[in-house]
Amino acid sequence: MGAGNAQQNFNVVHAPDLLVKQHMNNDSGPIQTLKPRILLLRTIRASDWSRVEFYGRLVKQLSSGTDYWSLSSLFPALSVSLPDGLFPNLQILHWHHSKNDFHYIHHFLRPTITKISLMSSSNANSSLFSTLATKCPRLLDISVSNTGHDSLEPAVSEFVCNLQCVQKISVPSLDQRALEHISRLTTLNQLILFSMPEVLMPTPLHQSSTFPALRRLTLHYPSIRPTTQFLGWCSGVPLAEFHTCFWEAVAGTEIDSFLAAISTAFLHSSLTSLSIDGDCDDLEGSDPNIHIITLQSIRRIFTFVNLTELVITSLVGFDLDNDAVAELARAWPRIVTLTLAVCFPRHEPSVTLSCLHSFAQHCPHLRVLTIALDARVAPSPNIDPRTRFVQHALTTLCVEHSPLTEPLHAARFLSGIFPKLTNVQTQREHYANDEEQEQEHGDAIRLHRLWKRVEWLLPELSAIRDEGMMLAQAPWTA
Repeated sequence: MGAGNAQQNFNVVHAPDLLVKQHMNNDSGPIQTLKPRILLLRTIRASDWSRVEFYGRLVKQLSSGTDYWSLSSLFPALSVSLPDGLFPNLQILHWHHSKNDFHYIHHFLRPTITKISLMSSSNANSSLFSTLATKCPRLLDISVSNTGHDSLEPAVSEFVCNLQCVQKISVPSLDQRALEHISRLTTLNQLILFSMPEVLMPTPLHQSSTFPALRRLTLHYPSIRPTTQFLGWCSGVPLAEFHTCFWEAVAGTEIDSFLAAISTAFLHSSLTSLSIDGDCDDLEGSDPNIHIITLQSIRRIFTFVNLTELVITSLVGFDLDNDAVAELARAWPRIVTLTLAVCFPRHEPSVTLSCLHSFAQHCPHLRVLTIALDARVAPSPNIDPRTRFVQHALTTLCVEHSPLTEPLHAARFLSGIFPKLTNVQTQREHYANDEEQEQEHGDAIRLHRLWKRVEWLLPELSAIRDEGMMLAQAPWTA
């Protein structure tokens, strides 16, 4: 419980003889932590509330029900005598309680609240949503998470349909009517969903553009087919950031349809950040070739010429060669972060180190690049500065599972076109890579160590080049 950013200890500030805060060990994990628990020392008296009400108008934010801080032990006694309007200026409410304590939220709802975060665990809590929009008419930011197995979609969707000036919505899911409602709001600028309705009307929502103010859209682990259908609803959305992750084995044809839907849903000039992540448990029994992402599919998003961040994760890889990479580099001249990641590589990459010339030539702002490439043969760096493109922004190169034989040759080539490159990472970057791991991942660890040798050589080679340039520019003396 706090006023502004100040976190006040309730029993010390207001009634030291009434409350005590005890610490309890949390033995749920290997590292023990301390959790506070508030206990009543005596019966609550009327005079206690006068003390609280004096400071209550200063409280702008209330958080309860988290693992670290909870008022649960006080609710039975508080609910009997809690005065109305305890915190008349409350603006932010975080309420993360189980179903047994969830209903006590009614004591703290105020018309001044603009941001609310709820963790509801069952349909037993859903009755709150029928009155929430009325009790808190100024809501701008609403976040609802569901920790149980019951679907809250009907109650949450009905609640959302009553919001008129909301700016941010984060909920597990919404039905078709709620999606139609928020698509017309001129205030909504951020939307976060975890799933989409399996069946949507095939006809467009509106003749005009949808989501006229939406700037950020995040879809966590939805199914790709209803998500593609939802994007087919959208038109002319001025989106700046779109992030999603599919926790399923997505076929290349599904990705193609998905990227086509993105291309028609969002304004081409507005989108600057696009992230399409993905993963699944394994691909046993599946033909890896059906999951490959092709250049033809990626071309569908070439229309977003202002992209500064692009992340695409393929389950098995990309069908790209050096010429295809050159197309990518020319398509996004403003790109800063480009990630073409692979979860389960099935084929050696067709892209070679030479493709990096395209990024040096066409992407002057590129700082982080993730791409799998065949580095077993390194091209000789062109020593003529008049024909060699040198890019001074790239600092991090993630090479995934790229094959490599001679670290010195690769490092010499890389330092010649990316003199600021200092960080080279592989898929084994955050693993132990010890003897025990070598039994199962020996080849990957060997490649990791070779690329780490490249990383070690880069600053040495850059220093040699800098020294050579200084000597070449120095006046000659006999």
